[in-house]
Amino acid sequence: MSSSHHPLTEFAFLQLNPPTTLQHPQLISGLLAGTKARDAWTSYPVHLFIHQSREGEHNALKDSADTTTTSIYVISGWASVEAHMQFIASPENQEIMHSFGEANLLSFGGLAHLDIDFTKLSFEECSHIIWRKRGVNDAVSWEDTIGQDIKNDDKLKARRIWSYRGRAVNEGVEDEYEIVGFSDGELPEVGGEYKILRKWDVEALSGME
Repeated sequence: MSSSHHPLTEFAFLQLNPPTTLQHPQLISGLLAGTKARDAWTSYPVHLFIHQSREGEHNALKDSADTTTTSIYVISGWASVEAHMQFIASPENQEIMHSFGEANLLSFGGLAHLDIDFTKLSFEECSHIIWRKRGVNDAVSWEDTIGQDIKNDDKLKARRIWSYRGRAVNEGVEDEYEIVGFSDGELPEVGGEYKILRKWDVEALSGME
């Protein structure tokens, strides 16, 4: 049994199966249904972020067109790991995930329950998150890896809102997750081990169905 004096942070991601796009009506309706179903299991809101990368960007010899890989990150809070696992096993959630699988829209990417107090993560102004998995012996933080903040002084600089590190509970590993939230604006340059996530408002797309 996991125990914590503060709510844990769910950090999960789902990978879109090509040719699924973020505008797919069934994807949007399913995610909205999943968000609504959560309300009966946790009092903490869910926030969605997007990570996109081009597989051909790092292979100059590749003849075929670049393939964009899209992942949806799910960030929310839970009183415990057990509470979240009960929701995952619930008929409501299983029905939604089954429908995603039948339509081959997406696949499960990964899940971690971070020992980070979810209530300390403010999302009102947060438009981007920079994150990486940090080895136990890694003394370097994101501040040590950034380059020049902005090369174009005419662009609005993103403001760091919060920065936290936390281990994944119940995994028996010492590695930490390092997550940094930023406001809207031009992000600093960071090392390649970091992933940049962009906030995604799925409700804004619901009218497109």
